[in-house]
Amino acid sequence: MNHTIKFCIVILVITTSALAQDTIHFINKNSLATKISEIGINEVKYHRFDNIEGPLYISNKSEIRYIKFANGAIDTITSSITVAASSPTITYHSSYPANIKPNPLYHEKIDIRGARLYYSGKQIGEMKLKKLVLEEPDVAKRTTMLNQFKDMNRYKVKQYVFGFSGLAVSIVAPFVGLITSAIISSTSYANYTPATVGLGLGIAAGTTGLTLSIINKKKRTHKKIEIAETYNK
Repeated sequence: MNHTIKFCIVILVITTSALAQDTIHFINKNSLATKISEIGINEVKYHRFDNIEGPLYISNKSEIRYIKFANGAIDTITSSITVAASSPTITYHSSYPANIKPNPLYHEKIDIRGARLYYSGKQIGEMKLKKLVLEEPDVAKRTTMLNQFKDMNRYKVKQYVFGFSGLAVSIVAPFVGLITSAIISSTSYANYTPATVGLGLGIAAGTTGLTLSIINKKKRTHKKIEIAETYNK
């Protein structure tokens, strides 16, 4: 009985922790699990829920539609941004008047962590990155990123071609050399030269192929990061 009670308490604690997150709903229809640190006049400061001890992020209120807090309360965001000393105050509401629209070119930035990319708190691969690029409304920016994708795909092809070619030659060459030596030895005298040459060729081809494959993989990764950086501009 005591074990059952303890188990229930643990489940309750885990469930409560999972629900104890504040969710920011952005104007671009993205949402992000966070822990709100501060809500100022014109900006909201928060930590990502998947990295509470990580960096403090800041978003302008004009980018946010509403915030749903861990206790279920919803705060519809209103910000007052003074454009200039002599200009009137412009107020953004969750329901926009006809003459006030959110920036259509705004999108959540890609979080670059070394060679890995994250979007909305989730790790993304090249397919998801390509989808984000195709959804980019800025035509010139999208064209630039698509050209970068072409370069990245060329490095990808070279990575696999060099890798598999080197592997194939490293396997076939010693085998052919061994067979050749066996044939020569059976008809005249023992000759291990073809086997030695085949082994040497196999090692050289395998090493070269692996090296070129690694080089192109690094270029491919660098180009992927470059695409993400262009997306974030």
